[in-house]
Amino acid sequence: GKAPILKAYFPCIGCVHAISTDSPDLEPVLKHSIEHFNNNTGHSHLFTLREVKSAHRQVVAGLNFDITYTIVQTNCSKERFLSLHGDCVALPNGDDGECRGNLFMDIKNKIANFSQSCTLYSGDDLVEALPKPCPGCPRDIPVDSPELKEVLGHSIAQLNAENDHPFYFKIDTVKKATSQVVAGTKYVIEFRARETKCSKESNTELTEDCEIKHLGQSLDCNANVYMRPWENKVVPTVKCQALDMTEMARRPPGFSPFRSVTVQETKEGRTDSDFIEDVVAITPPYDTGAPDDLIPDIHVQPDSLSFKLISDFPEATSPKCPGRPWKPASWKDPNTETTEFSDFDLLDALS
Repeated sequence: GKAPILKAYFPCIGCVHAISTDSPDLEPVLKHSIEHFNNNTGHSHLFTLREVKSAHRQVVAGLNFDITYTIVQTNCSKERFLSLHGDCVALPNGDDGECRGNLFMDIKNKIANFSQSCTLYSGDDLVEALPKPCPGCPRDIPVDSPELKEVLGHSIAQLNAENDHPFYFKIDTVKKATSQVVAGTKYVIEFRARETKCSKESNTELTEDCEIKHLGQSLDCNANVYMRPWENKVVPTVKCQALDMTEMARRPPGFSPFRSVTVQETKEGRTDSDFIEDVVAITPPYDTGAPDDLIPDIHVQPDSLSFKLISDFPEATSPKCPGRPWKPASWKDPNTETTEFSDFDLLDALS
């Protein structure tokens, strides 16, 4: 017999071969294909890859790729975003489509030729709000964040440059801060500034050791700071409103209106006990059940107090001593009646 015949099979190097849809070789091909679609369509939103359905490759003086893939609409609008990034997510009810592309990559791995055709299918109307995180939306920053140090420095420098006050102001409290990415970064800050002891006449600039003046002026401020670090560009704007000093001075608990009353100048020879006698005398006494001759007659001088009772005070009722009711006494006009004064000391009676 005849010996078996051996046949050798050699792969067709220049033939078209199917490759895995997960092949890393497809990454630059798919990236270029989707960017081409987003840049050459009139759709309002950017699209991203959904699925690679098939992929073929051919070795020539370079590589030919033939791919079929599907795309889906994302939440990133072209009005706000120039290209896809990590925060762009597919919308479940957005438009979708299918594309077939042919790409030639030369021996230097550069794309030398590309063509593709896509068909879009309309989805439900876009009614969903942009999901968080939203890169172009303002985001809150902790008021003690180190990120704010430079921004606050620009803000207070702008405030002191525009303010004609003879003393420098210093940031005392940061109330709120946000940042927003807008071809740079825009910071919006609310803060309170306080007057310091450092005068502009004797100091060229505000320094860290400038102390806040205890009774100095206070300002409520809103600052907008636009920064483009790669251009060394900073544009701060600051608007402030002066706080009334009465807003800063709060009445402590239990503060009585009588504490702020200025006592009229007493005549020479009058003492504090004389003033106490006047205060006690204006309250009509009640019968205590004790003999009347124990309590001397007290003459009242009209308008002897330096303050007037006002309507929103508690009812001007007489204080009651425990266990001893009081009754009003008849008033005597010191101009028409005279009564012999006693050497009895009223303070002894009260003790």
